[in-house]
Amino acid sequence: MLEAKDKAAQAGETVPARRTVAELRDGVTGQCEAREKAEREAEERRQKKVAADRKLVLDELAKREPVAWTELETMIEESRYDAAAVKLALDLRDLAAREKHQGSFIGKLEALRKRQSRKRGFFDWWKRATEPRSW
Repeated sequence: MLEAKDKAAQAGETVPARRTVAELRDGVTGQCEAREKAEREAEERRQKKVAADRKLVLDELAKREPVAWTELETMIEESRYDAAAVKLALDLRDLAAREKHQGSFIGKLEALRKRQSRKRGFFDWWKRATEPRSW
């Protein structure tokens, strides 16, 4: 190492000082903390974007809520109760929760269930989508 320092000195270069284990550990700790902070901030930005996107979806749905209920009923009548129908119903539920109209949502869903009593498939999908998972 001494030779390298001499060569560097003759060439006009500076040789970095040797660091202790504690200094190296502190440097790594600082880098880890900075990376974790950056990851937390990125996650917060991602969550804010998801929330903003969700708000936009619900705002658009609020403008056409009666039409959306009709679309949902048509999907059920035509046995098109796939993921799109369940997603629409979940969006209507979330909109009702946001607007604090859960009772209205439950009433509309029960009325829909009575009118479409022979179309159990959608309501089975709905039940699976809304039940808490126990695994």
